[in-house]
Amino acid sequence: MIKKYFPLLIILSIPFLSGKCPPDFRPEIKNIICLVDFSNSLEERQMLSYAEGIKTILYAMGPEDRLIVYPIDGGSITDRVAIVYEDFRSATNTMGVTFKHLNLPDSISPPFKKKGEDAFTAASRKQKRLDGYVKVIAPMIVRRLDSLKQVRRPYGRETDIFSAIYSVKDDMVKQKEKSMISGEDNVNYLVIFSDLVQESELANFNTKKGIQHSEFQPLFTSLREKKLLCNLQQAKVVVYDSYSTSIVSQSPMAKINVRNFWEEYFSDTTINVYQHQMKYFNTTTMDELYNVIKTY
Repeated sequence: MIKKYFPLLIILSIPFLSGKCPPDFRPEIKNIICLVDFSNSLEERQMLSYAEGIKTILYAMGPEDRLIVYPIDGGSITDRVAIVYEDFRSATNTMGVTFKHLNLPDSISPPFKKKGEDAFTAASRKQKRLDGYVKVIAPMIVRRLDSLKQVRRPYGRETDIFSAIYSVKDDMVKQKEKSMISGEDNVNYLVIFSDLVQESELANFNTKKGIQHSEFQPLFTSLREKKLLCNLQQAKVVVYDSYSTSIVSQSPMAKINVRNFWEEYFSDTTINVYQHQMKYFNTTTMDELYNVIKTY
């Protein structure tokens, strides 16, 4: 019986021995870029909700993924700072991590593939190590957001979403660089924690009507002239909105107008996002966000 089935086992093993995975087994390596509203009008419960969203994303990530979180404010281009930076594939206890020198036990500290460890052993242990690491850093996210928001208060008079999106273009994995490692799919995500109400010299959506459809094309023309439209490398766009206190939030029609603008914005061929659309959530629960990061 052993001799009868041995050749079949060899045939089935060939794709894995060659370093190539069958199509159904190609792991997705996520490059997740988050933008978080840092406007001065933001209430504490909104910030807590956004912090929970970032923690949810951390728990949904795999041991090869990367997360970078930036603020949306008036300094998105001129004074950009990473609120959270976690590059799980290349992290050490001092590089590729947000909270350096945590003095964690080796069992949960990055890198999650230990030196001298064979690929099979590493694969079986990396996720458990990552889970332990995230459990330690997740409670620190709220304090991290709050402290940086206080530092950036001078920029909080503006909510410049256009500039914030433009500023992350170089953080996206370029299409020509995708899948450099056989058997992997590198996928970009853009997660925006905001009610999408642009407030800057360029445009102000925070009115009783939001933005009228007749204003869409003139604004797109202005964005092109200022070269603020950029290639997001087929990123999967997710918008998480909750507890909005803007003038727009008081008018259902204004909210629809603002959402319609951003749907047209992300469908622009210059922007180049996944299926030319965004997923929009207006909820206080994190289950949907978790599932989207896992399966979108």
